Amino acid sequence: MLTGKVKKYDPNKGWGFITIPGEPDVYVHARGITRQDRQRLQANDIVSLVVVQGQRGPQAARVHILREGEA
Repeated sequence: MLTGKVKKYDPNKGWGFITIPGEPDVYVHARGITRQDRQRLQANDIVSLVVVQGQRGPQAARVHILREGEA
């Protein structure tokens, strides 16, 4: 599992990006977020995740909030 910080996430559109130290930003879709965190995810949250190969390249999966960020 990796740890990253949510760069941006739009719950209305269901997608965003996560920054992982030393790696390129990773796309995240609502399907890759754990059910209990799907509606709570927001910018600056610290999350655990795995990176998988999606249809258009690497993307985040099994995203779980470890610590909520500050607005």
